[in-house]
Amino acid sequence: MTFNKSEIFEAFKKVLIDKIEVSTEEALAQRDAATNEESKAENKYDTRGLEASYIAQAHAERIQEMKEGLYKLIKTQIKNFEETIQVGDLIEVFETNTEQTHYFILLPVGGLEVTIDKVKIRSLSPISPLGRKLLNLHEGDDFELNKKAYDVVKAF
Repeated sequence: MTFNKSEIFEAFKKVLIDKIEVSTEEALAQRDAATNEESKAENKYDTRGLEASYIAQAHAERIQEMKEGLYKLIKTQIKNFEETIQVGDLIEVFETNTEQTHYFILLPVGGLEVTIDKVKIRSLSPISPLGRKLLNLHEGDDFELNKKAYDVVKAF
């Protein structure tokens, strides 16, 4: 199968932008809940407003992290696979007892998933345990992580 890495990259950017938009809406709702009249403490043990403000703050921090990730993602250069696996490469990996999995190593965004031509592709951060193991490997290399065996089938 042939993959268009630019198309996959753009799909990941869109997923991340969508996540930022949804999280922003959630943060605004939490902020409104924290400042709402109903969130005022009825007694010294009532912490609804305080809890809502903590949640709103956590959402705001997560949104900032995602925006910084998007900025770094946009700056990532997508190139053709050369000799060893690097950031920006798409890798097909076989894990013992599972199907082949496709990973796109993207800095610093991991944990996203897109489907292109019925193939699920997961983003993988190079600082994750699996991402660190894959960097600098060659096609055909194998390795072990958390008592599981992995084989690098193909890199694009």
